[in-house]
Amino acid sequence: MKRNLLVSTVLGLLLGMAGCTKAPVRPVEKLALLPFENLTGDATLDWISSAAPAVLSNQLTGLPKVVIYTGAAVRDAYIQGATRVLHGYFSIRGGKPHFEASLEDLETRKIVQHYSNDAAVLPALDALAHTLDGGAKPFPVEDPLAVEGWIKALKTQSGYEEAAARAPDFGLLYVTWAESLSLKNDREGALRVISQALARPTLKGAIDRARLELIKAELEGNVGARAEAFDKVAKLSPNDLAAVRGAAENNFRAHRYAAAIEGYRAALVLEPENFALLNQIGYSQALNGDLAAGKATLEDYSKKPEQGANGADSLGEIHFYHGKFAEAEKYFLLSHEKNPTQTGGYDLYKAALAHWLSGDVAGADAIHQKYIDYLTKQVTGAPTVGPRELMQARSERTTGRADAAKRRLQDRPEYAALLVLWNGDAAKLPPSFALLFAKRFAEATELWKRAYEQSGPSTDALPRTMYAWCLSETGHKAEAKELLKYYAMPQQADGIFATLVYPRFLELRK
Repeated sequence: MKRNLLVSTVLGLLLGMAGCTKAPVRPVEKLALLPFENLTGDATLDWISSAAPAVLSNQLTGLPKVVIYTGAAVRDAYIQGATRVLHGYFSIRGGKPHFEASLEDLETRKIVQHYSNDAAVLPALDALAHTLDGGAKPFPVEDPLAVEGWIKALKTQSGYEEAAARAPDFGLLYVTWAESLSLKNDREGALRVISQALARPTLKGAIDRARLELIKAELEGNVGARAEAFDKVAKLSPNDLAAVRGAAENNFRAHRYAAAIEGYRAALVLEPENFALLNQIGYSQALNGDLAAGKATLEDYSKKPEQGANGADSLGEIHFYHGKFAEAEKYFLLSHEKNPTQTGGYDLYKAALAHWLSGDVAGADAIHQKYIDYLTKQVTGAPTVGPRELMQARSERTTGRADAAKRRLQDRPEYAALLVLWNGDAAKLPPSFALLFAKRFAEATELWKRAYEQSGPSTDALPRTMYAWCLSETGHKAEAKELLKYYAMPQQADGIFATLVYPRFLELRK
């Protein structure tokens, strides 16, 4: 956009303050942009309705004092937690385009600013963007036909190629194009578009380049690259809660705990009532090697409203990871006492496992019996969880008593699948397990590496253990040792495969 055109347009912009209310002062405004209403009577101009919020969003995203949301109606602004909403319309006056927009504060329900301008579409929106925030970026496209083509492609999910031919350096166009192809399950097409865009050194929009890198990492299943791309997006848009929180979560999943702590803290500043972020900080600190810091954070979290039971469970898990089994058991039992339905009794299972790892098999069996009793007697209307023999057998197998577990289920055809697993019958098992039991560890390594990388630290007990087994058997013992640094916590979702974790995990740690 030429500066002389911008200056003349801004000079032509009238800020009508009549009837406007003094705006509340906030360090960051959460601004919702709605489609502009077409009052021209010309349906061929409907594209401008969607172009207005899209263009303004592009120019305002990433600025330090504003977070941008888009929606179809005011109700969307409330749902998103916006503090202000921009309403607008356009018409024809004297044969020229005319734009009106009102900025409403959602706390006071008052109009705090009103805008009026006679100008072509892109100059009018550019002037409006700079009036909303003086730091607004110039829109990267000057050709209105290219913008019209892009907006129509957004609506119809076709025509992106023609729009890109008119605006080959428009980063956001490639983002939406790649997203469209991805939604159609056209992975190769999306990756091709992303490669085409990223190969352009003149591509405009640093945030859009980072978003393209993020989509690419997600399509390729590259956890590390996804975390790095999320970091870039978050740094370029530090007040965007979704980006900041997404960066923290992806760093946590990628086991980059120092970065996760920083990200969760930044997200907590933006959303101080989201206590789950505090919980995640505690886990990240403990998995980053600082159990004392993690404990202090989770004790603080436990004091938040209605977080006592989950806080105790979290404290139990971080102590379990560090091999502090007596403390872990205490916290698990406390969590169950505070809210037994929170984990469906699973805190009792974890307490039994911790007690067993402390060296007392009989005591662990007694706690596990309470777990069985809870599931089979105390949960009204609970789904079928299986007979006691099955649960006892699974506990025996988990705690190293394989022969006793097999005997308990012998001659029970309904448990044939479990016995196939325990007998290591490679011909009847899923490929990832079949390769392990066939001792084809080199082939199994990549499968389990991928499973481990795609699991979060809170749910990686099974893939982490199996991947460590592969590494150990293929001569990468130092890498295997690093994976075994923290004790694994089997999950309910692991099903019958959870019984494979501890016999192997303890053997590998020797």
